[in-house]
Amino acid sequence: MYQATGTGGSEHPAVVSLLVGIPSPDLGMLAVLAGFNSVILDCEHGFPLDSTVRSMIPAVKTAGGRCIVRIAKSDVGQIGALADLGLDGIVLAGPENLQDMAAVVGLAAFPNLGSRSVNPFVPAAGIPGDVAHLRVSANSFELWAMAESPGFLDEFDELSVSGAGAPGWTGIIIGPYDLAASLGCDPDPGDPVLLDAVLRFARAARLLSIRCGLFARDGDILRRWRALGADPDLAVVGYDRDIWFQECSRRVASVRSSPAPRGNFL
Repeated sequence: MYQATGTGGSEHPAVVSLLVGIPSPDLGMLAVLAGFNSVILDCEHGFPLDSTVRSMIPAVKTAGGRCIVRIAKSDVGQIGALADLGLDGIVLAGPENLQDMAAVVGLAAFPNLGSRSVNPFVPAAGIPGDVAHLRVSANSFELWAMAESPGFLDEFDELSVSGAGAPGWTGIIIGPYDLAASLGCDPDPGDPVLLDAVLRFARAARLLSIRCGLFARDGDILRRWRALGADPDLAVVGYDRDIWFQECSRRVASVRSSPAPRGNFL
């Protein structure tokens, strides 16, 4: 599991991830080779939750990255099967309360802590029958909550001061766009209502000794968040579609702004 140092005031987050909506093993591999530590397959917003997920895992892992899936609450029943495929983690989209996340932890853990089947003949076990490796795989399995709801924020805040802890959680990933929509404010980092909510989430995560991630479209927006006090351990820097579009637009603009060539060319 990656170790992050963002809360210690480092200049850059220790871990950078990419949300992936295009079902392509090649693009997943290239994202890791380009420097992303992990990819998050966005099965909440269009990435097919089928055998395509399985084809992404070896491509990402062979390149040295981690492969994680974001799922909607309606798909939590598949967590055990997804974990058995050899994925590196789950992000639960938009939990409304702590119980939503507790259910995820229960489905990802083996008995007696949870209800996941201890089947050592699945891909996550590596060599078929290797129970020890299966348990090692399970211990490194990441469980993230996508922090986008004011109701979840209130309960999460209360949990952080109760001393109860958040067993089984890897951390939270703050989604400013959906969080701003829920709060009825602007998704801009400078909006005081949104900023207060983001900082409350980050403070509670630190108190619970779990990691705090933040979605930012690009490095400029991430730097704005950091200047305002948000200091994520994990930076989820945009979507594959968005990066592709931005880079294509930049290249087209560069070509069209170039001086016209002299002379006639056939």
